[in-house]
Amino acid sequence: MPRLVAELVRRVVGKWRDSKGKDGRMEWETAGDEGSGMGWDRDVYGGLGTDWDSHTNSAWNTPIEQETTPAWDSHAEPLPEDAEVVRETNNRDSGYTSFEDRPSKTLRKCPPLSDPNSAMKYLRLPFKTKHYFLTYTQRILEATCLKYARRNLRGYLEDPEWKRKNLLFTSKEYPDDRLVFRDWLAEDEIELESWMYMFADRVPMPKSKRIFESVIDLRNAAVHRGDRADLTFEELDYAMAFPGLLGDEKGKSEITHAFRYVMDDPTLDQDAKASVELAMFTPQPCTSHYKLLARIQTLLEDTCFDNAVRKFPDVLRANSWDVSEKIELQNWYGIFQKNGIQHDGSANEIFPGMDTRALSDLLWDARFNIRIIVAHRLLLSDEKLVTQVHRAINIAVLQDDWQRAIEIEILAE
Repeated sequence: MPRLVAELVRRVVGKWRDSKGKDGRMEWETAGDEGSGMGWDRDVYGGLGTDWDSHTNSAWNTPIEQETTPAWDSHAEPLPEDAEVVRETNNRDSGYTSFEDRPSKTLRKCPPLSDPNSAMKYLRLPFKTKHYFLTYTQRILEATCLKYARRNLRGYLEDPEWKRKNLLFTSKEYPDDRLVFRDWLAEDEIELESWMYMFADRVPMPKSKRIFESVIDLRNAAVHRGDRADLTFEELDYAMAFPGLLGDEKGKSEITHAFRYVMDDPTLDQDAKASVELAMFTPQPCTSHYKLLARIQTLLEDTCFDNAVRKFPDVLRANSWDVSEKIELQNWYGIFQKNGIQHDGSANEIFPGMDTRALSDLLWDARFNIRIIVAHRLLLSDEKLVTQVHRAINIAVLQDDWQRAIEIEILAE
């Protein structure tokens, strides 16, 4: 098959410039050199909650466990010798529901809040609202971990010898030392799951095992969405307590405001509402390779969903797939295969004689080289990012979605 990525990029940029009347220079439009795997290479697989419950006299109760918030000194002994938690898992794709052989979720038999209405209201939130809230909370928790590490663990995380001895994590899919050589103090380099496994041995706190488990459960709910059991209100409560326990008052406040927002708290002031809307629902600047790739993943999920709406709406209705957020990028390969979806006929004008499996191949590759890299923060070089940008543009164009193809191009510029 012809290698037409560079020509495709020129056409995309030309359409954008014609429509916007802007001028500019492509810095990577000729990046499709030999060996980059950017062509059609078949060998490469590589509405918010309503009915606000005012509780008693409209007094807002923050879902943070009161017994854990006061009087804990996180700096007293940041690196204990004895590990409190066993770091081991045999589960695929980070399904760490426990730090031991069995889950340790037996500390209480009832929700931590005295008012059960908040729990019921949370569970009834629309899927899309809950997904954005959990994703936003995940981002804040990662920032909390990074701030704590920079403030208290820098000497350890900048010591190669200490990292070799202490940052080995058992995994069936990745080398045990995959995190030893990473820069733990860099933005977005380490994801929430890995932070919890490092903290489990290194940061003592009240009920740490239960809290670390709940943070990982929140992470899994945000990443895997409908593919995992829904995050319970009790687990959310524990996870939301995490920033306060590490002394991150800003992160604690941000999560609390976001929770009050999605729960439609009428006492939340307008400035706080506007701040939450901007941070939670507006695409954030792509300040790192991983943020850019995550944004591309979202755009491709939207592209595939819109294509499915056109091609097999009955299947979407039968599975209650009413919003694009319910279907991860990694699942679209199988869904399209099962429903016999190939590239849009309009793509034949750009890629004459194209293999009918081209779209499937690209989606299969995106499962590993976009979604899994984003979820697990696997190593991502400049060259690999450029390759995935080009493939993402192809995926959009093969589904006749020029708008998102152009958006991906503009993001990558």
